[in-house]
Amino acid sequence: MSHILKAFSSTLSVFKKDRVILILSFIPIFLGVILYSFFGNWILSDVLTKLKSWIEGYLSGDLGSILYYIIFFTFSLIFIFLINWTFVLIVSIISSPFNDMISERVERFIGNKRDDGRNDVKKILKNFFKNIFNEIKKVIFILSLTLIIFLLDILVPFLAPIGIFLSALLMSSTFLDYSWSRKEFPLRKCIVDLKGSLLIYGISGLFFMGLLALPIINLFALPFGVVYYTLLFCEGPLKEN
Repeated sequence: MSHILKAFSSTLSVFKKDRVILILSFIPIFLGVILYSFFGNWILSDVLTKLKSWIEGYLSGDLGSILYYIIFFTFSLIFIFLINWTFVLIVSIISSPFNDMISERVERFIGNKRDDGRNDVKKILKNFFKNIFNEIKKVIFILSLTLIIFLLDILVPFLAPIGIFLSALLMSSTFLDYSWSRKEFPLRKCIVDLKGSLLIYGISGLFFMGLLALPIINLFALPFGVVYYTLLFCEGPLKEN
């Protein structure tokens, strides 16, 4: 447990001492906000306006207004839920090239091999679409496994604690994958790494599951998790590789 808490303080220290990592963390969030602001403005100014005109065309007076506000309120709740759920997914995809550089930079930070970040920008541009495509595949894979675990928990309730722990390990794996991919680990080595720090990855995975469920906080949990799990990986059983 002390190792888990120590990694949190070390993560904060990395963000304080390396401004490039801080900048790389905020860029995807900024891009996501612009994307969703455009989408939200289109929904509010175009779709809802046309919906109001359509309703008032069939129902005039107070009845039309009441129906519109009921639909508006219901749609707003659904829209807020969808934003909270999908925004993290979209930002995680957008941030994948940046997260890869963040993870690599953390390793250099640990080895006291810092630079001005110019090489990081070049690598992001060079591997941008490759990283985006790999992240999309990873998201689809993780969502599929999560759905399977969820269905198993419903069908076999007494396996629910195991399902939750597996979900926590899956959460940890999403962040560890940047280190695994950079080291070109085969599946066997990834499993060895998970088994070597099973309790640490499981407990920390549960914590990050909670963070990612919280609106706004979940956005900052993404880059924090990348740094955090890179530090854990560098101190794990395969740190010499």
